[in-house]
Amino acid sequence: MLRVGWFWELDPSSQKLFDRLIKILEQTYQKWGYDHIYTPAVEKNEVLLAKGGEEVSGQIFGLYGLKQWCEKDKKDYSLHFDLTVPLARYVLDRRNELRFPFKRYQIQPVWRWERQQKGRFREFFQADIDTIFEGDGPLWYDIETLLVIGEALKYIFEEFDLKEQIIIKINSKKIINSLIKRVELNEQASNILGLLDKYYKLDSSDFESMLYKIAWKEKWQQLLKLVTDGDRLLDIFEEWTEIRSQLDELKKWKHSLWLDKMSFEFDPFIVRWLDYYTGMVFETFVDGKRELGSIASGGRYEGLTSYIQPKTNFGGVWWSIGVNRLFSWIKQIVDVDWWQDKYLITRFEGIDITDIVNKLLNEKKEIEIYPNTDGLKKQFKFANKKKIRYVVVVGEDEIGKGVYKIKDLKSGEEKSYSLRISDET
Repeated sequence: MLRVGWFWELDPSSQKLFDRLIKILEQTYQKWGYDHIYTPAVEKNEVLLAKGGEEVSGQIFGLYGLKQWCEKDKKDYSLHFDLTVPLARYVLDRRNELRFPFKRYQIQPVWRWERQQKGRFREFFQADIDTIFEGDGPLWYDIETLLVIGEALKYIFEEFDLKEQIIIKINSKKIINSLIKRVELNEQASNILGLLDKYYKLDSSDFESMLYKIAWKEKWQQLLKLVTDGDRLLDIFEEWTEIRSQLDELKKWKHSLWLDKMSFEFDPFIVRWLDYYTGMVFETFVDGKRELGSIASGGRYEGLTSYIQPKTNFGGVWWSIGVNRLFSWIKQIVDVDWWQDKYLITRFEGIDITDIVNKLLNEKKEIEIYPNTDGLKKQFKFANKKKIRYVVVVGEDEIGKGVYKIKDLKSGEEKSYSLRISDET
């Protein structure tokens, strides 16, 4: 699949499959009223490093001139490593033009200096949606974001005939923060969140051992008991009222939108440890495919722009799907060498095919014109080799009968059509 130093490159058949996946996402985002935006592949270093600083600097690809006379300011720019930082800059630049809540989607490649390993690429695609608002936005957008996830994954699984169940695990940072406060471990909060976020990647003994290093024994036992006893946890905290109502709302929408393959579940180990998440957080898994990891994640956040421009108060709800990860899994299951819904126009000496070509183009058909005037057998062989499903034949016999023929190479069915009208003959 990849041939250039762990950067993204596909063969034509795989690219068609990837494009089908992206098209479904675009159509779903548009259907739910998200506006498409594009931001440049490069951003100023001062923007990219505004929040992550030294940690981020080791991940980004900087620009430089191969020629010594290149502009000096090239050193001030780097390839973006995600789409969130460019979005923050975009919102600040256009805050007087945008109408809030601002709903945007963006599907673009990003570049990150990842350690080379299976499933990790230095160039990969992100497919994000965000609803941005000033101050606190309505809780509805948490629900809507999850419904968009459900619809998008529903259509993707239907398109590729995937039978697996999708599990969207939901938690609230408010619950987790209250939990840490209850067991009086506020000073260790960041370490605890980071460890809880790794819960499903560790076996139970490793998890408990690492937790013991963070907190005194009686504290970690109390914390572990609360987290693993989900029912008791939910009875303790008032914050559960908010997430309970959201889950009830999701169940109602699930049935009305025919999201039969979805399950929305509360899970206290979904924490999204980054500090800017402040409300609902979620991760999406394929049932029985834990090795895939999360294929989509997101949540409610604050301070989208404050690290670039202090005293600005933009927050939002975000979701991103792991396009490359999901695609790589689908590619293992789906036969990418499928018949293309394309029409090969055959050519014979002295036969004018311009009318047929115009007709098919006007019908928005995808066509390919055979480059020579070879025999029919050779032209059919060409179509078979390229997996072009339909072959359009206009030879002397067909001209004499006033018809042209279309043969479906996948089914073997052949039909004749009038050269003058579109009715079947």
